[in-house]
Amino acid sequence: MAASCLGYSKAGALGRIKDAGATKALEGAFASMLRQGGEPVVIQIGNEVANAFPFQSVPDVIFASLAKAWLAVGIDSEGRGTYAMRRLVIAGRTEAQERDIAEVAMLSELARELNVPGFPVSASMGRA
Repeated sequence: MAASCLGYSKAGALGRIKDAGATKALEGAFASMLRQGGEPVVIQIGNEVANAFPFQSVPDVIFASLAKAWLAVGIDSEGRGTYAMRRLVIAGRTEAQERDIAEVAMLSELARELNVPGFPVSASMGRA
C-alpha cells in the first residue's frame, strides 16, 4: 500500500511518494493497521520524515521546536490505503494526554478522506 500512496507536490502535481523515509513510515503504519484488523492507526513520526512527504516544508525554528508530526492511515470507501499527515502543537498536557489529543485530531482529519473515493482532495493527504 505504501508504494502506491499519492500526494500533491508544492507545484500541485499529483504523484507517488518516492522518499524512502516517508515510504517506510507509511509501511509501518499500514502494517500496524493490518495487525489491528484494518482499524485506522495514528503514529508519531519525526520532523525529518514529515518533511519528506509531498507539499511539506521545513517549519520555522520556533514551530519546529513545539510541533510534533503525526501520521494517520486507514482504508477508504473503495478499499484503498489512505493517509493524513500533520504537525500539531499541543501544549500543557502530559505525554499520554498529548497522544490522545493528537489521535482524535488525526482520526478526524483522516475520516474526511476515508468516506470519499478517488484521488486525494487536499495537499497533505493521499491514497494508495
